[in-house]
Amino acid sequence: MSKPVFSDLFRLSGRRNRKSYSLLLLFCLVGWAVALMGLLNIATTTWGVVIGAGTGLLVYAFGNAVIWIAGAQRCRDMGWPGWLMLVVAALCIVFQPLIFLENLSVAMTTVVVAVTAAVWLFLLWLCIVLGTPGPNKYGPDPLEPLP
Repeated sequence: MSKPVFSDLFRLSGRRNRKSYSLLLLFCLVGWAVALMGLLNIATTTWGVVIGAGTGLLVYAFGNAVIWIAGAQRCRDMGWPGWLMLVVAALCIVFQPLIFLENLSVAMTTVVVAVTAAVWLFLLWLCIVLGTPGPNKYGPDPLEPLP
């Protein structure tokens, strides 16, 4: 039995298995893509740009928060502290806005691309690695059936 995708979505404790985390990551990616397509369609007027920028920022921030919390649960499932996702969050907060800057040096562009790729590889790696079987210090196994 797998943990439902949307259960414990904003709970900062507990564990999340691979299937639940992978489906949640996919859901957020599809949500970001749909929001981006909608924002590109609305950005034809001045108010459309303002509304689109605000909506885009909210969708992006919400999606990141969901992924970071679920990632922390996933780290705990492998026996690691959930605080590890704070490193990922810090890298995203520091480096992702730099993507939109013009006239970045080649070295800085390389660093931004490398950090972004490393973050995505880590998030995908969380989809692949098995969790700790049975209960660990962070809670019961999310694959075990509920009593």
